[in-house]
Order: sequence, then C-alpha cells, then structure tokens
Amino acid sequence: MHKRGRSAAIASLLFACEMSMGQTTDLSGNYEARFEGPDGSPRTATLVIKSDGATWKTNGGVRSLNKCIGKETPASVEDVAADSFTLTVYQSKILAGCADVRWKFKRTDAKTYVSTMSEGRALTLVKQ
Repeated sequence: MHKRGRSAAIASLLFACEMSMGQTTDLSGNYEARFEGPDGSPRTATLVIKSDGATWKTNGGVRSLNKCIGKETPASVEDVAADSFTLTVYQSKILAGCADVRWKFKRTDAKTYVSTMSEGRALTLVKQ
C-alpha cells in the first residue's frame, strides 16, 4: 500500500473510531414522566433538562400525605450513553426529611426511556 493509501486508511479508521466513541446524546428538552402512585393511581411528572441542569416536578398527588412532591426540584443527569442515562432528583434540597431518588433509564425508542422505581413500579419518560 502506498503512503498516500495508508494515510487515507488510517484517517478513515480514526474517523470511524471518533464517531463511535465520541458520539454524544443530547437529552435537552421537556419530558413527561408516567408512573403509578403507591395506591395504583396514574401519576405524571415533568422533567426539564437544560445544558446548565435539570428540574423534576411531580404533578398531582396528595401533598398533605407527601410534602416532597409537587415542588420543582433540582435534578442531575449523569452517565449519559447512547442508550441510557442516570437521573438523580435531589428532594433533600427542597425540604428537610425528603429523600433523594436515583433511576437508571434505558432508551426504548427515539423519544422514550424506561426505568423501575424502588418499589418495582415502571417509570416511563417521553420527550415532548
């Protein structure tokens, strides 16, 4: 192989490696979370992911029973891969006594991610 052919082959190989390894997933946007409450009733939450952070807000529910829901809560997105990411919701930062929660989400299609809550209930995120 000539020097020019070898250089082109090496450049192609490096480009392919960069594309497969350096591929980023942009999760920015608004998501609707769907899950069942502890009583089996359907619940939703809103997740907003921006370049400078994320927020989570559980919609509905009975706030008199759980003071940790219904407030916009800081969150972080970590361990982002092409088909998964980890979401941590920092409920302890909005009210003393509230526990932080963490879920590992897996992509199921272009707009949908799924996880399992600690009680075994399904948690689905759909990009809006």
